[in-house]
Formats: sequence, C-alpha cells, structure tokens
Amino acid sequence: MLLFVLFCLVVTSILARWILNRYNKQQLRDQLGIKGPPPNFFTGNLLQLIEFSKQVGLENGHKIGMEYAKQYGNVMGLYFGPELEIVVTDLEIAKEIFIKQFSNFVDRRKVPFNAGPPLSESLLVIGARGGMGGWKDVRSAVSPTFSSGKMKSMFSTVESTISIFMENMAEHAESGKSFDIYDEFQALTLDVIGKCAFAIDSNSLKNRDDPFYINCRKFFLESDMKRSWVIPIAFMFPELEWLITKIRPWTAFGRAEQPLVEGLRAVLEERKKNFNKAHNVDIIQLLLSNDEEHKSDTKKQPMTTETIVANCYAFLLAGYETTSTALAYTAWLLAKHTDEQRKLQEEIDEVLGDREMKYDDINKLPYLDAVFHESLRMYPPVIV
Repeated sequence: MLLFVLFCLVVTSILARWILNRYNKQQLRDQLGIKGPPPNFFTGNLLQLIEFSKQVGLENGHKIGMEYAKQYGNVMGLYFGPELEIVVTDLEIAKEIFIKQFSNFVDRRKVPFNAGPPLSESLLVIGARGGMGGWKDVRSAVSPTFSSGKMKSMFSTVESTISIFMENMAEHAESGKSFDIYDEFQALTLDVIGKCAFAIDSNSLKNRDDPFYINCRKFFLESDMKRSWVIPIAFMFPELEWLITKIRPWTAFGRAEQPLVEGLRAVLEERKKNFNKAHNVDIIQLLLSNDEEHKSDTKKQPMTTETIVANCYAFLLAGYETTSTALAYTAWLLAKHTDEQRKLQEEIDEVLGDREMKYDDINKLPYLDAVFHESLRMYPPVIV
C-alpha cells in the first residue's frame, strides 16, 4: 500500500511539474508583448494551422502568415505544442535577422523526429543544437560543393535528364491529349536528385516503376502529417524527443526512408574504396574530394560518413517537392500569361538559337531569372 501511495505521489509530482512547465512556456508570448491566436494547451496552434491549410490549400500555405499578420501584426507568435515560434512579416526586421544579425540567428527550429540519424548531421538540422560550432563546420565543408564551378561540372548530368523530359513533352504534344505536367516535373526532379545527390542512374521519366521513384514517393507520402501519427506527436510533446528518435526507424516513414539511406551508404562506401578511379561528377564525389582537402588541413575537421549521408539525403528532402512545385507553377503562370511566355521564348531563341544550351548561358537570360523570381514570389513552395 505504501509503495502504491509513493508511486502515485511521484506520478502526480511529475505530471504537475509538466503541466506547470507547459503553462509557463505558453505564457512567454504574452510576456514578450507579442500577439497571436490563442493556443490549445496540448497542441498549441498546430491544429489551427492544419485546418487553415486545408481551407486554402497547401499551394497557398504562404497566405496563412499573411492572414494572421492582418489580425495580429507584422510580428506575431504561434505555438507548436509548447514551443513559441515568432513569425515576422516586416521586411526591415527580416533584413536585420537574415543579414545584419545573421550570426545571432543561425539556429533552426528544433524538430524532435529529426534529432537523430539520418538527418542529424545535415545543414537542415544541425543548427538546432544551438551555437555556431557544428553548423559552421558542416557549412564550410558542404558549401564549396555548390560553387558555380562545381555546379558547372554537373551540368551535363542535369542536361541529359532534361533532354529525356523534353522527349516526354514532345510525345504528349503529338498525342494531343491532356496530361499531368506536375507528375512529369516530379519525375524530372527525382531523376536529377537521384543522379546528382544519390549517384543513382534513375529513370523515373520513362519508368514510373523505377525503384528510386517508388521509394521516394512512398517516403514523402508517409511523411504527410495527416498520415503519420509520430510527426504531430513530436510537435505536441517535444519532451519525448529521446523516445521519438528511438522509434523513428520503426515508424511508417522511418521504414520508407531506410532503402534510400542504405543505398546512399552503399554508394559512399564504394566511392571511398575506389576514390582514385574515374566516377561521374555528383555531390557524393564532390563531398569526398572536398573532404580529402580537409584532411590535409589541420585546422579543418574531416567529414564523417554520417555527415555526408545526411547532407546528400537533405538534398532530396529540400529539393524534391520544392523544385517540382516551383516548376509546375511557373509553367502554369506562363500558360496563363501568353505575352510573358512569348517574351521569354524570344529571349531564349535569341541567346541559344538552334544550338544546345551551355551552363554559362544561364547568366545571359535575365528575363528567365525574373520569371522564376516572380513565380516564387507569388507561389512560394517554402515559407521562410
């Protein structure tokens, strides 16, 4: 009986402390003098945001912040469970954060289900640990991979994939039938990412049964918050980060990502063993080459296998839906605005004529750059 009473006291004490801690966290917004929608004790504003996105559609997700800004001002607070996220729509404050005081704002939102492998060493996640140490080291190792010269070396890989995409477009045009161009853009994006980041010769554009295509689509499907129970739980109860990190491999999206991560590891190990042999130019090879330079510099930390895998994998997460969505909206806008479409076509014809495109031609197409900037302004696939 005494043990039972003690057990009840311990449980009650832990629960009371948890309730008090969450209550105090949800008072932070008021203490800072920031306005925002009233939070639910357990979910914060998470359910409101999900419901809002259902009403306006994911493609108009950026309008959520705009609508809330009308109600609560240019600096407002939203709660993800107990965690306060300050949302800024004031351009001057954004400039202060991203440029003038960037060194004070390198950290990213801490997402519990991404706290462990395979993403823990990627630039998408590592900043959440606080401080510039790990983030700065990884960024200095990864950034040279995306220099203009390195991108130029991968241009032929991207161009060959786009050629297949254009063959598909020609076939659709000849058929005279309507088709889903977003599906084509998704396949194009996956093939480019597969070849450039995963060193996989995927062919999703011609074969929707391609294993890489199937595994990627399955992972993104299982990562949907409406399908996965672990993602909303992670936001609502970040205290369970240790448990969520442990069970991630056994969740539906954790199982879906395993073939992708294992494939990356296999390619990486093969490249390390045969480093001096000729290989296609891709992100894995560029990271390994950059790592070799780091090993000869005593001031720089060499990259671990986990760091290389994490950042190649992050390339898929950051680039798949964002790129395909941006391409789809740009195509849609050009179809709606025929004058702009004609002007863009004239610029491309003037620069290229009948020859194949070269990497340096990109800098000679200012109107193309303007078109993409305007498309991203109107329909941003990512809300910063």
